[in-house]
Amino acid sequence: MQTSELRFGFNVAQDLPCRADATVLQVLTMAEVLKGELAFAGNTGPVTITNAQLVALLGSETDFKLRAVYSLAGLRSLIFDEITVWRGE
Repeated sequence: MQTSELRFGFNVAQDLPCRADATVLQVLTMAEVLKGELAFAGNTGPVTITNAQLVALLGSETDFKLRAVYSLAGLRSLIFDEITVWRGE
């Protein structure tokens, strides 16, 4: 994810360090409705989400999307990673 303003006007292939101060995980329904967010200090992982946290956000829903974005001083990255989680049969 591009999280450094230093990328502007420079060679985008250049590897610049991530300056994010937090990682934000957004929990969304399959219809893209934001159910809540979990913020973790720093920009490295892994992080753990408990089942209780998911139940508190989703209730009885079992299928959801999890989107990860970086944050710097309250501003969010426009680029994100997303996975879809569904209950297997």
